[in-house]
Amino acid sequence: MLQHKINKKYFTDSDFNDGLVCEKKLYLNKKRYKASPDNKIISLNKEKLMYENIEFNNEFHKLFPYGANTIKSNSFINEDQDIKKAISKTKELLNKKVEIIYNAVFEHSNFIAHFDVLVTKNGDYSFYKLATATKTNNARHILNLLYKLYIIKSIGININLNNIFIAYPNKDYKKGTGLELKLLFKIDRLIDIEISGSGGVMIGDTAFDEIRDYLNNKKSNLLIKFIQKKLQHFHKNLNSNSSPKIQIGSHCTMPFDCTFKHYCWKHIPKKGSSLKIVRAKWSDKVKWLNKGILYAADVPQGELSERQLKATSRKVFLDKVAIKKYLDDLSEKIYHFDLETVQFVTPRYQDNAPYEQIPFAYSIHLQTGEELTHYNFFSDITGDPREKLIKSLINSGQVGPISLS
Repeated sequence: MLQHKINKKYFTDSDFNDGLVCEKKLYLNKKRYKASPDNKIISLNKEKLMYENIEFNNEFHKLFPYGANTIKSNSFINEDQDIKKAISKTKELLNKKVEIIYNAVFEHSNFIAHFDVLVTKNGDYSFYKLATATKTNNARHILNLLYKLYIIKSIGININLNNIFIAYPNKDYKKGTGLELKLLFKIDRLIDIEISGSGGVMIGDTAFDEIRDYLNNKKSNLLIKFIQKKLQHFHKNLNSNSSPKIQIGSHCTMPFDCTFKHYCWKHIPKKGSSLKIVRAKWSDKVKWLNKGILYAADVPQGELSERQLKATSRKVFLDKVAIKKYLDDLSEKIYHFDLETVQFVTPRYQDNAPYEQIPFAYSIHLQTGEELTHYNFFSDITGDPREKLIKSLINSGQVGPISLS
């Protein structure tokens, strides 16, 4: 087996995910290239997601009561020192014959496998991976789990494929007066999952066939072969003096902007870029880049729709007839309405589903001629803000056409 020694850092399942999505991101991250500086809003969003994930993880643990945790229940495993402590604690708990372990962490040659819950009974192991996504039957989630199992098998733990599970939020669940954990979480057995979609990972069709063969034939030797081949490839890249040549693509921005986008996109114009053409497919954007077309104005007109041509021409297009009709239809009073919402993976309020948008604030500017009057509402979301917000709207006594911001 390979031994991972790049920058004396552990190779985690998050690193494995990075390599699947973009090998260049994995390289830059492990070589400690400077990521783009976070602004305040991005930092707050990351902090919110972090604590939401911890909360969701703790609720999942309640399905397996009386377990022992390798970390504090209000923290998460991130830095090398956290990983080292969790590895040691996992070994200690297994030696003590503890049947249920939360955040079990295993290591082999500096490669790390983390499981949200490990259940041991009569010498059998059941492994549970928790995801916060509502769909987990794509290649990214399945490969991540297979990577973990590869590490487990490499340290000599016997794997029963009937005892490998992935849990995730049930998007159809609505909270009652309290959380019903057995309804909040969906739990799928790995070998019963029908793989659908890539989940953003850069693998070919043959890889999908190999994954399906593994799941259908239930043969761990196929797992060993596939994952080992991936790790060898990543390891070779990491030991290179230069980063892999990876083309700019949808993986740079989906589901979020990559932390190294500023590095890989430094040659892309900030204004008038061909990558910002409205409704352009990524296959077309990549084609233009390969031809050296960086500016939208340089894209051949025959390759753009009428709407795209207007958007890239830098001219102002006015439909005066439509504008006049719109203005004529307006009443004397116009309400400019802006609504703010928040969402949580763990439902907080009654009749609230995972990731359901919860309105907690609004702003109204009433325009009467040239005069503006402002109304607003804001809740600190410590309690359910929905009823208060609706009552505030009703009590404002305002009725009329709205313009949504």
